[in-house]
Amino acid sequence: MSSSYSSYGTDTLERTTPQAIDAPTRRHASMSVDGGQALGRSFIYSSYRPSGLEGFAVGTPAVHSTSSVHEETANFAGVGVDEESSGSEAVLGETAEPEPEGEGEAEVEGERSYWSAGEPRATKSSKSDSFSQRSLSHNSLHNSFSQTPEPPSESPLPEAPLLAEPPRTSWQKFFARARKITRDFPRDLPTWKQTGARVVGYVPAVFLGVLMNILDALSYGMIMFPLSEPCFKDMGPAGLSMFYVSTIVSQLVFSLGGSAFKSGIGSEMIEVTPFFHKMASSIMVSLGEDNKDAVIATTIVTLAFSSVVTGLCFGLLGKFRLGRLVGFFPRHILVGCVGGVGYFLVVTAIEVCSRIDGGIHYNAAVLRYLLQPLVFLQWTVPLALCAVLVLAERFVRSPLLVPGYIIAVFAAFHALVAAVPQWSLGAARRFGWVFAAQRSAGPWYGFYALYRWRIVDWWLVLAQMPTILALTFFGVLHVPINVPALALSTGQGADGADAVDVDRELLAHGISNALSGMLGAIQNYLVYTNSVLFIRAGADSRLSGVLLALATAAVMVAGPAIIGYIPVCVVGTLVYLLGYELLKEALWDTVGRVRPFEYATIVVIVVTMGAVDFVAGIIVGILLACVSFVVEAAGREVVRGVYSGRYARSIVVRHPKQIEFLARVGRQTCVFKLAGSLFFGSIGRLEERVRTRFAHHAWLRDPIKFLILDVNGVPGIDFSAAEGFKRIRNLALDRGCYLLISSVDAHSVMVRALEDCGLWEDPRDRARVQLFHDLNSALEWCENRFLADVAAYARGSAALDGPGTPPTGIAIRSRRPSKIGTRPRSASHVQTSRRLPMALLQNAGFSPSEHIPLLSASPRRAQFVSAAQKSLSAERRELLKSAAPPAQPLPLVLKIMQGLADSLSESLWAALCPYLRKSVFGPARTIYSRGSDPVALFFVEHGLINYRMTFNNLNLSLRSSVLPLTLFGDIIASHSDDRKIVYTAESASTVWVLDAASIGRLRADNAELYEQLLVVCLRLSAQRADTIASNIMVSS
Repeated sequence: MSSSYSSYGTDTLERTTPQAIDAPTRRHASMSVDGGQALGRSFIYSSYRPSGLEGFAVGTPAVHSTSSVHEETANFAGVGVDEESSGSEAVLGETAEPEPEGEGEAEVEGERSYWSAGEPRATKSSKSDSFSQRSLSHNSLHNSFSQTPEPPSESPLPEAPLLAEPPRTSWQKFFARARKITRDFPRDLPTWKQTGARVVGYVPAVFLGVLMNILDALSYGMIMFPLSEPCFKDMGPAGLSMFYVSTIVSQLVFSLGGSAFKSGIGSEMIEVTPFFHKMASSIMVSLGEDNKDAVIATTIVTLAFSSVVTGLCFGLLGKFRLGRLVGFFPRHILVGCVGGVGYFLVVTAIEVCSRIDGGIHYNAAVLRYLLQPLVFLQWTVPLALCAVLVLAERFVRSPLLVPGYIIAVFAAFHALVAAVPQWSLGAARRFGWVFAAQRSAGPWYGFYALYRWRIVDWWLVLAQMPTILALTFFGVLHVPINVPALALSTGQGADGADAVDVDRELLAHGISNALSGMLGAIQNYLVYTNSVLFIRAGADSRLSGVLLALATAAVMVAGPAIIGYIPVCVVGTLVYLLGYELLKEALWDTVGRVRPFEYATIVVIVVTMGAVDFVAGIIVGILLACVSFVVEAAGREVVRGVYSGRYARSIVVRHPKQIEFLARVGRQTCVFKLAGSLFFGSIGRLEERVRTRFAHHAWLRDPIKFLILDVNGVPGIDFSAAEGFKRIRNLALDRGCYLLISSVDAHSVMVRALEDCGLWEDPRDRARVQLFHDLNSALEWCENRFLADVAAYARGSAALDGPGTPPTGIAIRSRRPSKIGTRPRSASHVQTSRRLPMALLQNAGFSPSEHIPLLSASPRRAQFVSAAQKSLSAERRELLKSAAPPAQPLPLVLKIMQGLADSLSESLWAALCPYLRKSVFGPARTIYSRGSDPVALFFVEHGLINYRMTFNNLNLSLRSSVLPLTLFGDIIASHSDDRKIVYTAESASTVWVLDAASIGRLRADNAELYEQLLVVCLRLSAQRADTIASNIMVSS
């Protein structure tokens, strides 16, 4: 029985597995798979190809599919089952066709089923719904869960209208929708009075939003350019105007429908400021400080160009719905970059407050300058004010604390200047306590005059692309973090609505950044903190966002004249506060919340960004992320489980005698379930486990003949891991074992990787290294090899583990014993050979004991001989004494009852034959449906029968096959509808039926026989349930 599992409730695509090479065209025991994920593998491989072997037929062996393995399994239906001395000689390797029956002896199912003899039968599906016409595909038995197709509806199709409406074009649909909106618009339009009331109601929230924008402008816009450099010392007003333009553009884009958050606030990314300083300093160094106009023009164009590039990246990610890819970047690396920004802000605050030329350098001269009395006060007073504000935040939770504190500092400073006679605002500007007043009160759009296109050095602009890409990369990481956080804080994403659509927000950010860059401004994004405060202050519609944009534009139009009245300590306090919060988030809040290696990574990133620059910090962060992944992946156990063949068995309905033998010899099969990526850091663990399994002490206890590596849980493999498979192959071949790799596709990248590394570089390895589509097929193939060896052993064939290509079928020798080491006959001869019953071994002219000295030369051979001898001795029984061979179905019944019944008395089971009726079923005919048809037992004589078992309570389905010389059906009715089984003939099949009426007569006429049959059915059900359960447990 080959099997597959499927589940309901998922929309997946059906994938068809390629058949194995030289596989027969007739399908057997297919598996239904609508897998949501194919077995694609990621692989980093070299261009290695085996050289020097062009003269050999070297290539990847065929991947054994379920149907190709099951084709061979049908040939072993009678191996190990006692044959009578009647001389019945079924040809091995062929499915015997049903013989023509006499008059009235059999009913052909192609014309009518046996149920037509008088038993009621439920209506069957039409021929188009038959098993043979269903689209089936193969997948790993263990993890192949697929959607079960719904049965075709029998309801008639709706009649088409007499006059079908012609299809509308896109423009027609657009205008139709526009007419509907226009028709409904007047009803939804509020009155002027209502609109005025809403505007007045939004005044507090808008005031708070404008105040936050002003504070951000003083914090971010004022330090957009490195003011400590002589070339940029007068660029404060330009930075403020560019900040306001970017803020207004983003606010309008988000509020007019771009964002799902109706009241979100857009503003400049503070994280981009260090990159702005790096680009400005690099351009200044390249052009020289004397060429001030070219430096400013090139710098401001570079900043605007970087905003356009950022917008394109945002837009492409949103357009192609790639927002989830950003989540793959490790969060602790981003936290380290945030900490680096915090460190930069603290240093920038010191530079701005102390008015140090050229920026801070870590040397003694800078330290002496910072310790001068006046300079010391200038950078420590804002630091003290920031410390007071941090302490106040611990006791006051109001969102108005920071704005109120900054306003109070601003008012106190000017009150102090006015109160002290010796002080004046001019003196404060000269000593550096207040920003210098602008020479000319230009308009807010004065920064556009700095775009002098003729003197822009475009090569320098392009030379800044590495920094621009690093800036863009860092900015992209914020959106997938801020958007879900804002959705949870505002309650918009509580029910999983579109408010948390990251791709939509990425597209909105792309539009806002591209527009901002085209208008000569800089990057922007949706600010989490400001948005939460704005919404909680009462902003609950897009109108509030538009009002905020208008109010911010009014502040911008007021011009930069206000800069000459802003105390430096106010800006310093805000920048210190931002730097402190980011450093605290990165270095303090993560203590005890991340692993030591991750925390060390955060510290290294912060130090690198502070000591070198931001681009280097990001590169170090990415490298550390790679190291983190390697360390973490290498620490995971790649071997999920190791199972013996005693428990890992295929779901094949075999004869109980075969199951008994396979249980004895199953210890020679070892299954390694692999999970996780196989790469240079994890392949060593697998090799270590395999070597331990092949160690001398373990080999003596449990010798292995078949080593199965199931890669169903392996998403990828690299070249180093593929080389590890070669070492495992060598270890297996040295022990004379087979290496089987399961859960692969014929054209998968993983198979290509193994081929490229030379796993089959020696043509002689092709027989010992096999590929299988699923684990169940590999286990079934191993069991077939054991049965082939049993037949060869019973016939006195050559040594089982001798050198050379192992047999692929049952090579049966003639009665005249051949020499040890004789090469087995070809598979073509196997198809015309005849099998000799094991019970007649002693009558064949030789005894198993003659081979014990040879077969016992190794632990594996000794274990096999022990299992085979037990099977042979258990099969010996008294043969039928009748001179003429008995007619069917008695021989069939006696074969099936071996290993199941307490008694194999011919007189006992001969009494069952009158109750049986022979039926022949054509392909694709339904034989029995549990729950729909009356109970019946079926004794399979010839053919192949598929069945499908569905578990309604588990939403699973199981597809399997029943081989000849087996029994299926029910002897008593089941009142549970949790499980339904439908049996269908895959090929022309001959079965002997014990129908419900006959079961009733048997129970009344012969209670002893009925009880024996009931015991057999119970044992058979328990046996098959154990087989299915063990396989599922191993495969899960």
